[in-house]
Amino acid sequence: MQITELTESTDIGALSPVKTFQACVQVDELILFDLDFQLRVRAQETGAEVYSRHIRQQGMDIAWLPRGAYRLTVRLDDLSLPVGHYKFDLLVWSNANGQPTLHDEASIEGELGEPCDEPGISQAQWRIQSCDKNRDISELSWNKQHSDWFFRHFDHASRVIVNMLLGDSPRLRGKILDVGCGDGIIDLAVFLRCQPELLVGIDPFKGFQRLPEIIEANHLPAELLNDPNLQFKAEDGNAIPYPDSYFDVVLSWGSLEHIAGGYHKTLEEIRRVLKPEGLFFVHPGLYYGPVGNHLGEFFDDPLFI
Repeated sequence: MQITELTESTDIGALSPVKTFQACVQVDELILFDLDFQLRVRAQETGAEVYSRHIRQQGMDIAWLPRGAYRLTVRLDDLSLPVGHYKFDLLVWSNANGQPTLHDEASIEGELGEPCDEPGISQAQWRIQSCDKNRDISELSWNKQHSDWFFRHFDHASRVIVNMLLGDSPRLRGKILDVGCGDGIIDLAVFLRCQPELLVGIDPFKGFQRLPEIIEANHLPAELLNDPNLQFKAEDGNAIPYPDSYFDVVLSWGSLEHIAGGYHKTLEEIRRVLKPEGLFFVHPGLYYGPVGNHLGEFFDDPLFI
């Protein structure tokens, strides 16, 4: 990911001077996760930092961006600093395996004239747009949040597993098995985020065969499925076709309660194929909550959906 252009302007017609920055940003990777943009202001003479603001501090969570060109606009209202020369830095970050990664930075030198009457600097106003007229950022899942079915799997569930409950463990870069992978959306997200040696999703109902059309409908590049280290197989959790102590991590989200004959044998199989001190993430679907449980078929209560 790189900044290909950075420009600034000042709206002199406003009640107070307003600095606006525009940057062209190119994502060369197929997909980047957990992006963050930072605007930093430094005194030109001393290099001392006098202001810093991240896009995440505004509550804008750019969970991922596919390959392409984007335009970032940052508007600083009521920039109240002493008259002088400053450097304005734009930094581009993403998250890889729990570690922030700086991709690029660009700087512009500029002057500030008369400060406004009110002290301090207001929060930066950020906006990001695709340079492709056929791609609307608002259609990406992280802009739709929990009302979107794809978001709940690709964005939310993968973060719960990778970041929250497994703590970005190094084991996630080994061999991973998902028992009852369904359509494979969670597996795809975990695989792309962690880049493991191998990730295998098994499900006898072959819902994962729909994955190509799902990723196309949600504005992801089809090439994401070309990696041979991401595999899906129509296998049964009661007879996992892998040797003992093979996997570093085993996942199962909302699946164990659906296994024919109960989940006792599947748990035995999971224990067999999981390495000693390996990690097991399990999320049974039968819980009492307003969103995401599997009790709707038994109750008329509108809280159960």
